[in-house]
Amino acid sequence: MTSKQITNELHARKIGYLAMLGESTLGLCVTLAIGAGIAYSDYISVVWPTGGQKSNPVLGFALGAAGIFEIGLKIPMWLGVVFGILLVEGFVVTTLDTSVRLNRYLFEELWRVVWRGNPPRFMLNPWFNSAISVFLMWIVARSGVWVKLWALFGSANQLLGALSLIVVTAWLKAIKRPTIYTLAPCVLLCVTTIWSLARLIPRYFTDGNWVLFTFDLFLVTLALCLIGLGLYRGLLSPPRSSGAAAPKAP
Repeated sequence: MTSKQITNELHARKIGYLAMLGESTLGLCVTLAIGAGIAYSDYISVVWPTGGQKSNPVLGFALGAAGIFEIGLKIPMWLGVVFGILLVEGFVVTTLDTSVRLNRYLFEELWRVVWRGNPPRFMLNPWFNSAISVFLMWIVARSGVWVKLWALFGSANQLLGALSLIVVTAWLKAIKRPTIYTLAPCVLLCVTTIWSLARLIPRYFTDGNWVLFTFDLFLVTLALCLIGLGLYRGLLSPPRSSGAAAPKAP
């Protein structure tokens, strides 16, 4: 989305870097809220309950956030829980909004490929492609698959970052620039995301959820193929001799 909205390519560095700092800070705050705002036994009873009760991770975070609010701001626990739930719901709403826009862009590019650069005019209309995206989301919501979709969504979301780092690392090696800054997080993200996705495969198979099983298996296969291609074409291949000079550091 950023690449399609910025007016100057030089702005991408500031936007991307500061966005990742913001997201990392959010993750750290969530970890601190759960670690300091709620007792471990209470968190376990909510997120991994026994006796056939449903897991409620949203409530677990809300209780942790409410504990922090009560300690630091003297906000009553019941009110802090409401704010905690609203924080999660706000994230979900913005995720849905982003998904619709991303799908719209992808559909527009797909029609250009299918129609070889000259699709019918209505297929490039934002309302048309947004309507398709919303309709597909409605089907997922009606089928009930969304209940088990978030675990797959989280892993796939971070897998995209891992695959991007593979491409960047291969490019840096090709132009003889240091790669440790991208290679280290690349390895960490690849291992954690693929391991997480692989753990979900037998669960979806046992539940007979063939839609998520197929999608999960496809993601793992695609990731492994891209990792192999990155190793073969980029990381293991010799650097370019003289064709592309390394860009000067700003």
